[in-house]
Amino acid sequence: MKLTKSEKLALLQKWKASYDRTEAVTDKLRELVNDATGQLYDALWANFDDQTRTIGLILGDEAEWMNWYELECDMGRKPLEAGKDGKMKKIKTLNQLLWIIEL
Repeated sequence: MKLTKSEKLALLQKWKASYDRTEAVTDKLRELVNDATGQLYDALWANFDDQTRTIGLILGDEAEWMNWYELECDMGRKPLEAGKDGKMKKIKTLNQLLWIIEL
């Protein structure tokens, strides 16, 4: 089954929403226990990493641009330039992330 661009973007939006929820919960956890490590923290982020891999497989993200966007671009808060074969673009939005995945 081939996904349309809007279906792919919807998956990325759900992925981003999951990141935002995980970040909010782990921030609250850090406040409560004054620790950013531990089994609960690790389990929450491991679930998100599993989602990233699964959605990446569905979208064909062989270069792991989603991981790059999460870790290096801070989910679009720190846009960086990326591209291929001279086609470069600043990646800030999920639309731009999808562009680099499909390039």
